[in-house]
Amino acid sequence: LPILTFMVFGAVYSLNMASYLHAKTFDLYTFVFDGSFGFQPSFAAGQALADRSWLFPLVRLTYETIVLAMAAFYAAFMARREKPIWELIELLFASAMVGYLFFSVFPVCGPRYGFPASFPGADFPYSRLAGLSLQRIPVDWLIPRNGVPSLHFTWALLIWWNTRTLPRWGRAVATAFVLATAFDTMATGEHY
Repeated sequence: LPILTFMVFGAVYSLNMASYLHAKTFDLYTFVFDGSFGFQPSFAAGQALADRSWLFPLVRLTYETIVLAMAAFYAAFMARREKPIWELIELLFASAMVGYLFFSVFPVCGPRYGFPASFPGADFPYSRLAGLSLQRIPVDWLIPRNGVPSLHFTWALLIWWNTRTLPRWGRAVATAFVLATAFDTMATGEHY
């Protein structure tokens, strides 16, 4: 319980501090970087979700259940062991701490908040993006600066990476979850 309390308060404090310290964000830089792929992945995923609104509840469900996925991941390992596996908890905890550090070093809100008038419908060819003058853009301080990295995706990827020793069906579930999370993080506009 003390560790969980520390994590929750640490997360809230870190998110708030990033917002207080950085009135302007690097969303435009990240937006242009995404465009270097030849398209805007987050905008494309957002448009795909907008065109299939029936998917939105499923997307929100998979996006918001990362804590349940971590618990299931841990339970799958504990089912085969007698002693707690602290390394898995430390891995997930450490990734959160590194992520929270990045929120202050590289504050980004995500396209939904950085470009609310454009997301998800605008389509910007890279030729137009390359000529933009890169600068930090102002975003309301109430919006958390937690767009880079996506801790949801980081945790889903760590879960998938560490399921090599689990049964094949467990690996398949983890693969589906990491792919769904990759789509969810971009389609909701929370991350690039």
